[in-house]
Formats: sequence, structure tokens, C-alpha cells
Amino acid sequence: MFSYKIGIYGSDLCYSVKLMEYFNGHEDIPLKASVFSTWESVSEYTRQNNLDLLVLDSESHKEKDNIPVLYLSEQKNVENHIFKYQSAEQIAKHITHFLGQKSISTKENGVWLAVYSPVGRCGKTTLSKCLSRYFENSLYVGLEDFPSDSSDEAAQKNGEMFLYYLASMNEKILEQISHGCEKREVMDFDSLTATVCYLERRITDKNYKWFKKILSEKRHYSAVIFDMGMAAFASLDTLQLFDRIIVPALPDEHSKKKLSYFSELVKKNGDKGLAEKVKYITFSNKDFEEGSIKEMIEKGAI
Repeated sequence: MFSYKIGIYGSDLCYSVKLMEYFNGHEDIPLKASVFSTWESVSEYTRQNNLDLLVLDSESHKEKDNIPVLYLSEQKNVENHIFKYQSAEQIAKHITHFLGQKSISTKENGVWLAVYSPVGRCGKTTLSKCLSRYFENSLYVGLEDFPSDSSDEAAQKNGEMFLYYLASMNEKILEQISHGCEKREVMDFDSLTATVCYLERRITDKNYKWFKKILSEKRHYSAVIFDMGMAAFASLDTLQLFDRIIVPALPDEHSKKKLSYFSELVKKNGDKGLAEKVKYITFSNKDFEEGSIKEMIEKGAI
């Protein structure tokens, strides 16, 4: 079962610990909590780890590395506050409802999602295709750094032409989608996958903007999911084109360090709002079981 990672920080340490123990002791509550006794410990923890939410009992600390915040209050019905003196069950419902509102929502011209990770073998492509299956009318765009050769000659040719048309901003790219549609019955989504090295073509933000425009005008997908390698964007500005950037990772220390470096790079672009679009997710193998991705989307985890 998926769980949000939340931090609890306040002057009443006994209260915070009891709240943490309640959340962590109930498997039906999708919250895994950690308690912090000092603001310095919060800072130290978030340098290497990600939190979906901070629960604070004071407004003296209003923001921490773009982590959403809810405050504990002794007053009822205060906006962005949780009434402190109610059952832990009700507090848990309030928190999960707040986090669930951040789930992916489709827009009139479709939602654009990028799936990227600095961590290898973390399930990036599996997640991308799970997301593509989740939406009823979606397009999967495969842009790996060095894609493996396809044994299917037609698919190989289709992938080569896709990248060529993207680079030359040729509307024939829509034909490449149509050529791949015979596989929709198997995959449940349309697909465009580059089958040659992405570096062989000069793709810039201008190409992506053109592609986004032509898809919105000629094709009406509820979601377009990009499975991206690092070479697929010349700079982080490319990611600004997307409504959300999903970064899957593994729970080991090596992965955490790589994720930390990427996170710091993203924060440098904070004035452009990029950090707010990025969603970090730590996966285990069981998270890819049938229904898990749907549950994570609907609970706002993705």
C-alpha cells in the first residue's frame, strides 16, 4: 500500500510522538510519519530525503524547500489549519484529503507529463507505460538516451521517422502515430518511440513547443507521457513545458545521493516554479502491481 511521507514538528514533543505512533501503527492510514524536535533536524533530514508534507504547530516556519505545510491549531475552522484537539483518525483524514487534492487532473487540451530519473533501473519506463494505460486516451512518447534495437523492422522505421519529423517540425509526425495505432489493442495507448539515439537529431525546446501545439490542434489526448532520458533535454528549461515531472527512485543510499543532486539543481530554477512541478516517488517492486499506480494517482501521490 502506498504511503505519504510526512514530518511533524512542534514544541509539544509528546503530542507529536503519539500522533506519529498512531499514523504508523495503522496500515489502513496511508501516512508514514517522522517526528522532529528541532528545525535543524528538519533541514538535515530533507537534504537527503523527501517529504510530501510538514505538519507544524507554529507559523514561524512557513516554507521548507517547497514542501507543502499544514498547521496544528487550537482553533476550529481555520483555513490551512488542522484542529489539534480532535481524534487522530480525523487528523489523518484531513491530511490525506489535503494531499489527495494534488492529484493529476486532466485539462481541456490534455495534461503533459514527463517521467525522468537520475537513478538507473528504477522502473521509469514501467511507470510511464502504467500512466499511459491509466488514462483512457493517451500517447506514450519514448525518448531514451540509447534505445535498444527493435527486432520489428516496421517499428524500427517508425521510430526513426518520428525523431526525424520532430527535429524538422514536420506534420507528417501525426502519420507516425497512426502507423503505431494497430498496437493500441495490445498496449491500450498510442505510442511514439525513438529507435535511434536521440543525440543524432538536434531537438530543442522549440521542437517540443511545436509538437505540443500540433497535438492540441490535431489530436486530443487526455494525457501525453514522455519517458525521458537525460539527453532528451538540453537544459532544465525543457521540463517547464510539462504540467508535472515525475521522478521515480529507489530507497538505497546511492539513489538518494543522486536524487539529492538533481533536487538541488531543480531548486536553482525555483523562480520559474519548476520545483513545484516535480514529484519524487520512491518505488519498490510491489508498487507496480495491478491497481497500485491507479491508487497512487487518485490519492495524489503522482
